[in-house]
Amino acid sequence: MMKPKVFLAEDNQGDGMLLDLAFTEAGRSVEIVQVHDGARAFERLRAAACQMPFPFHLIIIDLHLPSFDGLELLLGLKGLPELTRVPMVILTTSPTAHERERVHELHCALLMKPDDYSGLGAVIAQLVPYLFPADVDLPAAG
Repeated sequence: MMKPKVFLAEDNQGDGMLLDLAFTEAGRSVEIVQVHDGARAFERLRAAACQMPFPFHLIIIDLHLPSFDGLELLLGLKGLPELTRVPMVILTTSPTAHERERVHELHCALLMKPDDYSGLGAVIAQLVPYLFPADVDLPAAG
């Protein structure tokens, strides 16, 4: 079985390594492809949008990226019809009220980066349904 592939737009290499470690510790093997700035992330994903099937199962975006920020990246990606079914999540430390509102308007999930590694498990638990939907517990039928 192939590992789900995650595209991570994050300028901090350490955050990408911690995310990978947290998935592994949660028993979830994923492949993370990390790009460190918004412009390169957009170009890479726009090129990948032409591939069938699309090579990534989830796109995670930090709000604070060099060249253009995560909101600009998200807006650009939402404009690509090939990506309408690809889940996108904003993962950031301190969004402003305006950023929260824009993310909501763009129909994207917003998750907070934890202050330390011990809180990353909760973030992974929120990302698992995007990558392993068959493993999500459904409520019993009444």
